[in-house]
Amino acid sequence: TDGTPGIAYQGGAVKDCGGEDQADAMITLSHSDNWSEYTGAIGFVERNPVFQDGLAGGDMDMAIDTNGDIHLCYQFFYEGCDAMNFAYPDLLYVKKYAQAPGAVVEEETIEGNTYFAGGGIQNNVGRACDLILDADQNPVVFYYAELPDGEYGLRMAAKDNTDWEARWIETGVQVVDISAAMDPEGNLAVAYYVVDFVDPFTNEVSPACLRYAAQTSAAGEDWHAVMVDDASLCGKYPSLAFNSQGNPAIAYYTAESY
Repeated sequence: TDGTPGIAYQGGAVKDCGGEDQADAMITLSHSDNWSEYTGAIGFVERNPVFQDGLAGGDMDMAIDTNGDIHLCYQFFYEGCDAMNFAYPDLLYVKKYAQAPGAVVEEETIEGNTYFAGGGIQNNVGRACDLILDADQNPVVFYYAELPDGEYGLRMAAKDNTDWEARWIETGVQVVDISAAMDPEGNLAVAYYVVDFVDPFTNEVSPACLRYAAQTSAAGEDWHAVMVDDASLCGKYPSLAFNSQGNPAIAYYTAESY
């Protein structure tokens, strides 16, 4: 609210078995003419006593609320040297407080892999994650997910108090890029770039297209998805916004005519 910009990016320390990759989720804030850098998250691994500092910050996004507190979501790729987890990333979240942005805070799992004695469940979640704050300034994250039951598509997770609840917005779509926004009445909406979309009525395939989904109920449990543009190879880098009348506008990139 004071106009201070903030940036989230992958940086920090180079991890064990990580080659030359920096592997922390970093944030930097502008104060007057200076930028101050802080570690957002390291990908803390509680269950591995040897490698507790994993690779955090594949895809990520952040939002700053009216108190100046920072909400950061990010993909977590592996625990120590477990390269297999590159195929099964988790989606994590931290909240950094304005008065102490450098303080270590708990890294929360929005959605990810579930481990138990003798096995586990491997999810692939968090690609193209986009975080916004709802009307009550609670974080809401939109992301692409592939779950072990074979379901995949656009997913949303919202935090109410201490718990994260995830639900599908549209299944059966390969989502590559996402832009979410809130209209003047507090309803959420999302524009998303989809590849190889199969029309369920005609079975025609759109190699690259732009889709849009909006809440249809105040509770946010029901979503309605529509096609915006499938007449060209388009949809990359969508940017969604609303005007004061509540009408959506989307800017996006078109590669060529279809």
